[in-house]
Amino acid sequence: MHSDDITIVLAAVSRAAPADRVATLLQQLGRSPDALPLQAACQHGGWADTGNTEIALIDSECDDARLSAVVAVYFGETVGGCNCNDDPVTHPAYARLRVVTQLVDGTTTIHLTEDG
Repeated sequence: MHSDDITIVLAAVSRAAPADRVATLLQQLGRSPDALPLQAACQHGGWADTGNTEIALIDSECDDARLSAVVAVYFGETVGGCNCNDDPVTHPAYARLRVVTQLVDGTTTIHLTEDG
């Protein structure tokens, strides 16, 4: 576990049929983008704007105990403070997250990762 891990409960993933678990995970993450560690992925000193977030699967593995996935999250980073006429400005941003869901209860650990 990393010090910046976020833990949430996604019970719908643990209740889903095995063939539907990945799709359910992506759907649940898309419903709660504010719970994702996107601020840590901002690279321009701005804040994560989750109003238009897209989530895509990079890789996943599932066994009897857990679903582990690497997902790409595309979002906006809003940067202000330059006193320009178009201030604030939103830049496209990207985060790669490792998401591990315990199938017994839906406890899900999420952390920002570089390598997947």
